[in-house]
Amino acid sequence: MAESFVLGIDLGTGSCKTCLVDTSGRLRGRGSSDYRTHFPREGWAEQDPADWLVAAVGSIRSVLTAAEVQPHQIMGLSLTSAAHIGVLTDGRGEPVRRAILWSDQRSAEQIKRISKEVEELIFASTRNKVSTTWTLAHLLWIRDQEPREWERAKRLLLSKDYLLNRLTGESCTDRATAVSSMLYDTVAEAWSEQLCSLAGIDPRSLPAVRPAIHVAGGLLPEIAAETGLAAGLPVVNGTLDSATETYCAGAVASGDIVVRLGTAGGIHRVWDQARPFRQLITYPYFVSSLWYAQAGTNSAGSAVAWSLQALGGRSPLSNAELTALAADVPPGSEGLLFHPYLAGERCPHWDERLRGSFTGFSMRHGPRHLARAVLEGVCFSLKDAASLFGDLGPEQRTVRVVGGGTANPVWTRILCDVFSRPLAILRNASSAYGTALLGLSALGAAIDPGAAAVRDSLEHDDLRPDPSNARIYEAAFSRYRRVSAQLRELYRGSGTGATRTGGGGKA
Repeated sequence: MAESFVLGIDLGTGSCKTCLVDTSGRLRGRGSSDYRTHFPREGWAEQDPADWLVAAVGSIRSVLTAAEVQPHQIMGLSLTSAAHIGVLTDGRGEPVRRAILWSDQRSAEQIKRISKEVEELIFASTRNKVSTTWTLAHLLWIRDQEPREWERAKRLLLSKDYLLNRLTGESCTDRATAVSSMLYDTVAEAWSEQLCSLAGIDPRSLPAVRPAIHVAGGLLPEIAAETGLAAGLPVVNGTLDSATETYCAGAVASGDIVVRLGTAGGIHRVWDQARPFRQLITYPYFVSSLWYAQAGTNSAGSAVAWSLQALGGRSPLSNAELTALAADVPPGSEGLLFHPYLAGERCPHWDERLRGSFTGFSMRHGPRHLARAVLEGVCFSLKDAASLFGDLGPEQRTVRVVGGGTANPVWTRILCDVFSRPLAILRNASSAYGTALLGLSALGAAIDPGAAAVRDSLEHDDLRPDPSNARIYEAAFSRYRRVSAQLRELYRGSGTGATRTGGGGKA
């Protein structure tokens, strides 16, 4: 009897990634297809929704070809996406403009205005603080600055839901994705008429809110023809990428913590109930009645990528070369500190005016110190963000680590010693894998993320902190925070970057 598989599709910030997972939960293949991000002005970031469908089709075809799987073996698709990315469509369902991304900062003036008027209403309804990252802010900017496009708009879909509509012709969303729009009332569990009115949106123009495991519809014949899959193939609603990645890491109990070493950095903590923080993002989790809070940093892998170019000059360093340089320097980089505020910072400062810096230079420092200081600085920034959670629980509690940075053994060792906690390094954990596991549950083949097949696929490694290194990093982190305070004073009122706001999202 032929094996059966589910495809998990992640519409990420820079590419569409697809995972092929069998009914035991084992990862059997991966594909990816990039799309362009447009930057019309400094601080702006947009994408063409038409590119998402092309990338989704491409990534599906690539994974099927590479894994040598026949289309009839696919039992369904499940979706996930980055948060806060809204698509305004006209009466024919076509986008009226490019979609504004979560990282876009153009709506600072709109945020100033509504913060004065309805900040408490927004926080009470959504359990989140308004900022430039949320769809509500993007809608206010479009209404103010692009009246022609605004008049043409008839419906609003979030990016995952737009892709779902293109795949199936159906429209729905899930609770967490709805929350990311800042138009959903988490207390009433319904679209908020007050917030929709504030944005100038008719609640009837928004999709129905369904469970993440809801089978939204069947694959349209024209999409089936492009992908080679069967028409009518079930497509599962899914949820946000931060939720599916957290799920893939096996964080399914209150108190579980996941650190993400991706392009941006992040810490996700699972709670048994909604615990809103003004400096964090709070979402309902699709697992049981749990919630999770997210502390995001702007530059993690992107800071490392910057250092490859900065240290290599005309011939950028490879990741292996950077790692070798960093490994040749003792913990603490002999007093050199790096603050990775290359694109401002989110948690815990929420200040886009901040900029990166090296401090503590002396004649003994060279490129290898710079390499290690970058890796250490990102870990310090993550620990700084984690401080917003307060007590992280017992020191023996294991922290799960996901993202591309898990491939760098020097970086993960630094992270372990900086946090002074045991780490579980999960190298293949991803949002696409997580939504495939969710899809298995939706389609009747429920798999616990802690199942043996999943653990094997994640290439699980365990690290324990080195007490002597941890003491060095404790002192260095104290200096890191003192320098952060001085940097905030330096850039206050400097005019660099955008107006200070709260909010954030997974990159």
